[in-house]
Amino acid sequence: MTLIQKPKAHEADAYFWQYIDLVEGNDLLGELEQIHRQTQALLSEIPESSGAFSYAPGKWTIKDIICHLADTERVMNYRALRFARNDKTLLPAFDHEAYVPAGNTQGRSLSSLAEEFRMIRNSTIALFRNLESACLQNIGTANEKQISVRALGYLNAGHELHHIKVIRERYLNG
Repeated sequence: MTLIQKPKAHEADAYFWQYIDLVEGNDLLGELEQIHRQTQALLSEIPESSGAFSYAPGKWTIKDIICHLADTERVMNYRALRFARNDKTLLPAFDHEAYVPAGNTQGRSLSSLAEEFRMIRNSTIALFRNLESACLQNIGTANEKQISVRALGYLNAGHELHHIKVIRERYLNG
């Protein structure tokens, strides 16, 4: 199995580096697994009753954040698959703010959202594990921003790190 190293600067629009730079390691599959183990451990410690907690009016709940992570990872994986297969179609943006209310998290348990996210991450790992090395540097355009296949993988990991930090700092008081 080939080590999937961090992307080069030209492989992602500047916007995406706020997430990619959060990933410290240089082994995508290992990072995806390690980060997600930590996330799942944290989520297992949060009481079900706290899943609907929001630290301020108008802010997402913990369940909303987990739904957002799952939805975003699905979208990024779809993009990665298209770009890996040399699909040059310009892909549109997605409105993550509209996805959260449509996710119906108030009708779901925190544990069910955590389990869904776990399954999506397993799918992410399977996708990237089985991509040919040559296609990892393929670059496509989504939301008028260019990004490579491997940068999308690192974006998934960094996006998770970002939101778990928010949960720790703003929802669980450190």
